[in-house]
Order: sequence, then structure tokens, then C-alpha cells
Amino acid sequence: FRGGGKAWLNVRVYTPEELVGSHVPLPVLLYFHGGGFVIGNLNTVEGWLTHVCHWSKCVVISVDYRLAPENPHPAAIEDAVSCFQWVVDHAEERGWDSSKIAVGGDSAGGSIAAVLAQQALARKFQVKPCFQLLLFPSTYLGPRRPGFKSIEEFGKEDYYTMPFKSMIYFRNAYLGPDKDGLDVTVSPLVAEDHVLRDLPPAYFGLCHFDVLRDEGREYARRLKESGVSVCLEEWRAHHGIIYLYRKVGYAKESLKGVASHLRRHMYPAKL
Repeated sequence: FRGGGKAWLNVRVYTPEELVGSHVPLPVLLYFHGGGFVIGNLNTVEGWLTHVCHWSKCVVISVDYRLAPENPHPAAIEDAVSCFQWVVDHAEERGWDSSKIAVGGDSAGGSIAAVLAQQALARKFQVKPCFQLLLFPSTYLGPRRPGFKSIEEFGKEDYYTMPFKSMIYFRNAYLGPDKDGLDVTVSPLVAEDHVLRDLPPAYFGLCHFDVLRDEGREYARRLKESGVSVCLEEWRAHHGIIYLYRKVGYAKESLKGVASHLRRHMYPAKL
């Protein structure tokens, strides 16, 4: 279908095998892959999203949004908005429950999902996301904050999978070097309290050894203090641990926990 820039936008839809042809509308997770707004595609998350689909019993729709630097901000956000509206518009014909559309993503995709939830309020969507699934999300692209110690702890060396120098490259490719990064459509963390209090419940899966850990913690704290129901899990692992679900038992168990939490929220009366 046509995305935010009127170019064709690809999605990949996963449906739980045992629920194909079900006469009951199924809940949906609209998912945005990670990659610093610059890299990644539908295949990047293909493997473990099939597991999330199976374990959660939700339809999972993976979005191939436009990437920077060829398509800088706000291209990814406009694609996310268009995709959400597409899901709502086609829910009935495809057997999806439009009252149960969650938004989620990892890393940069987590930022897109968080911004989308806020934009649903700002743009007065008739149907809004019912849940946020935010996995080690980027929530702040503004000037350095002394309180975010995880950048100093885990951003100096390549050992921790995402050094700070990589974050700077991704940020500049997405925003350009002259932007301050304080717009809410790139830094959902800076949204005002009256916006946060109307957001849907959120699950945070953070990584302890991660430059993004503290901004994730801070966004979770602000949501909780605004009255939003928040569940936060912090894995003793580096950024992107769930991508290792095939080789690392801890990663697979963490991914199962994500899917279980999603299932409990989307099927509260059946568990």
C-alpha cells in the first residue's frame, strides 16, 4: 500500500497457524524493526517474530518503513502513521480486531512505536493503539544528559554491540547534524505530562549492558508517574539480546517472556 511518502510500503503479516480462518477477530501487533533508522528490513526480524506470533497468538505485522539517510526524519514516522491507519481500515475484512492493535519495536523501531502512540493522540486518531511493546528503545536523541550513565558505561567500546559512535552516526543520518533532537517525534521522552498520561499501557524490555538503558528507564519512569500501567524487565545482557534467540538460551527465554506478556494483555479474559 502507499506509505507516508506515497511510495509503496511493504509489510509482512504473520498469523498464528492454528487461528487461520478463525471467525473471531484477532489482536494485532504492528512491529517496527531496529537498525538505527538506517539499516534493517523485514528479514532482520523474520525469525523471532514468527515465534512471537506463535507464542502470543497475535497477528504480527512487520513494517518495512523507509530508511535514512535517503529518507530522513520524518519519513519513518509518516510511514508508521500510514501503516497504522491501513491496519485499522482493513481490520474487518482481514479478521483483525481493531480495538486490539498494539504497537511495538526494538531499538530505533521502539522509538517509532513510542512516537506513533503519541501521534495517535496528537492527530486525534479515531482508533488508537491499545498497548506499547518497547524493546530496548531509543527514546531520546537530544543533547547529552549527565544522568544517563549507561552511555559512559557501555558506549566507549565495541564490545557492547552498540558503541556511542554508532549512535552518533545513526542520529546524524536520521536527523542531520544541525537538529537538536528535542522534537517529540524523535525524542518521545520529552513529551509533556498531559500527553503521557493518555498513552496506553507499556511493556519495556531493556538490556542492562546497553547505552540506551537509562533513557529507557527514564521513559518508563515518566509513563508510570503519569499514571500509565508499565511493566519493565531488564535483562542482564547487551543491546539486541533477543536477536540471539537461536543460539543463547537466555535470549530465547527473554523472548518468550515478551510474547507471554503480550498474550496476557491481548487475551486478558482467556488466561
